[in-house]
Amino acid sequence: MGLKAGFSELGYSAILAEDNLFPNARHIVLGGHLLSSGALMNLPEDTVLFNLEQLSETNWAVKPAYKQALSQFEVWDYSERNIEFLKALRGDEKVKHVRLGYADELCRIPQRDEQETDVLFYGMLNVRRQKIVDDLRAAGLNVTAVTGVYGAKRDGMISRSKVVLNMHFYETQIFEIARVSYLLANKKAVVSEIGENTQIDPDLLNCIQPSTYEDLVETCKSLVADTPRRQELANRGYEIFRNMKQSEYLKHVLH
Repeated sequence: MGLKAGFSELGYSAILAEDNLFPNARHIVLGGHLLSSGALMNLPEDTVLFNLEQLSETNWAVKPAYKQALSQFEVWDYSERNIEFLKALRGDEKVKHVRLGYADELCRIPQRDEQETDVLFYGMLNVRRQKIVDDLRAAGLNVTAVTGVYGAKRDGMISRSKVVLNMHFYETQIFEIARVSYLLANKKAVVSEIGENTQIDPDLLNCIQPSTYEDLVETCKSLVADTPRRQELANRGYEIFRNMKQSEYLKHVLH
């Protein structure tokens, strides 16, 4: 949605489509790691793969077919760490860094005065994530943790939550801006795991409440209990992120 709006702001005609190819159009594919090998190889030659996965040799997303596609097609990527991996994979420099930024169309979740959920986590659960969820509940917080929830149902959960928690899943520890950008655009207070090896844009550190993995529970408890500080964080994150325009990030790869 933010990418489409960014293209429109720059004067390009862009549509969102699922599983469709259009004649005389340049296709930018998100979620390419979910496509079958046949679907990947049948993409038009001028297709751009916009990779939003965290790439490494141990990440399940880097299946042989997707790795081949990343070597064959033009690739845009949000992460400088991913780009290093891609350049080594491809043996060339034909990979473009496109940061994820703000667009007005991202602002769609209504603000609520009553927020009955203390901490919301959405995403796949592994052992390290589940431990934090369990510890938050043991600390007496009202926690919602869901997997595979999208659209209006997810937005409702976000609206009802005081804090949204972001945690690493992969060893690559790239900051999950694809997830957090939507929260910042909707003025949500975000607690995010930030370790010594986390790759994150320095500007984004001021948009969130960073925490080590070990301190996530105490950080969430403190923010849940402090409404003025939570609101200040949400407003500050929005104001900073609002000036990180998606159209500006797209401009340098389109001209």
